[in-house]
Amino acid sequence: MRMTVLGALIAAHPWTQPEFVRAYNATAIQIDEQTSLSLRQLKRWIAGDVASGRPQAAAQRVLRHIFQRSIDELFAWADDETAAGVARGVDEREWIMAAADEAREHATEAAVEVSAVTVEDLHGDVSTLAHRYHITPPVRLLSDALAVRNRAWRLLDRTRRPDQLAGLYLVAGEVGALMAAATFDLGYVTAAEQQIRAARTYADLIDHRPLAAWCYGLEAEAAYWTGRPRRARELIVAGLTIAPPGTARARLYSIRARA
Repeated sequence: MRMTVLGALIAAHPWTQPEFVRAYNATAIQIDEQTSLSLRQLKRWIAGDVASGRPQAAAQRVLRHIFQRSIDELFAWADDETAAGVARGVDEREWIMAAADEAREHATEAAVEVSAVTVEDLHGDVSTLAHRYHITPPVRLLSDALAVRNRAWRLLDRTRRPDQLAGLYLVAGEVGALMAAATFDLGYVTAAEQQIRAARTYADLIDHRPLAAWCYGLEAEAAYWTGRPRRARELIVAGLTIAPPGTARARLYSIRARA
């Protein structure tokens, strides 16, 4: 079947078409664009069935944000060679990243004890996920974050050093908060709230007040956007009792003002 480069990119990616629709709509909200996508409309884009030749301006901005490619390129026809090249590009990234992950995993397992470098490496992973949050589709971010979280969990079973335990619980909490945000972006409110509470539990274990306050903010946002402003305000009050001066506290005030 003839398709656009957009269709070839989606076909070569781990996304299913419904997952891409959810990722698109979540991205539109994140970058404040007034546009939404249905599965039917996506199929028309993939088939090149666009009456005006291109989507509307807001949709174009969302697609450019997701793929970092021009609209002309995305809606060009993908012949067999182009589609194969797109697939190779995605496959190449996948196996290169997989090889790097395998090397790191082997080094981790080979160590008799958890090393400071390993914990620092995990903190670096969380930082990368956070900085790329708004340019990464939620499904991909969840996949990457899950790998970091599971690695932290495994390492927690291999150390009893208080400093390392604190560092690993912080990683688990931070990555859990990121997963909660992405889960909420995809529309899974109950699952997001479970992730938030788990992240706050890790924060409480190590008395990390900035993370705990951030989690209260996440839960308050979920309450606000699901029509529970009073519950949002209650959560903000709880968060403000522990939030130190800084970003987490300022964010709580912002969410309270909206609620």
